[in-house]
Amino acid sequence: MPAKGQEELIVEDNLGRKYDLHFNQFIGSEEFYFTLKEPLPESYTITIPEIHVVYFEQAKVKLPVPEQREEINKKVELAGFEVIVTKVERVGDTEVRVYVDVENDENSSHVLKNFKLTDRSYMSYSNPDTFTVEYFQFDIEPEQKSIKLTFENPEVTIRGPWKLELNQEDLLKK
Repeated sequence: MPAKGQEELIVEDNLGRKYDLHFNQFIGSEEFYFTLKEPLPESYTITIPEIHVVYFEQAKVKLPVPEQREEINKKVELAGFEVIVTKVERVGDTEVRVYVDVENDENSSHVLKNFKLTDRSYMSYSNPDTFTVEYFQFDIEPEQKSIKLTFENPEVTIRGPWKLELNQEDLLKK
């Protein structure tokens, strides 16, 4: 299901008919099919509203581990996007939560949604409406005073739409 405000993939023919798409559960949502309708149209248009890409880039940051909670507002650039570490919060003696703001303009053509942390086990929380990461939580040593993090593999939504035209004769060739 797309995030609030997102559109879905659309297939329409030159007669103005829209087609229900079926996604192959065994292969993944990258492949889909639809059932042809009579009379066969001359062409189909597939509208791709957005694509999701992962960049293989990293950014490093060193942060203090406070006794309880500390506002940080430290800026880091990751694949051309600004990530702001807004605060660090100790969760018990052996865990810390790092809050981030990816400062997206939801009207932008490129939107940073998520990224990973390297070299550690962690959990993250994303906004249920926008699917944008909000914080990471992971283990630390009880007396630890600072942490070094590496953000990597930023996941970016690139908005279209793109339209692909397919002629009937190209689809029915064997």
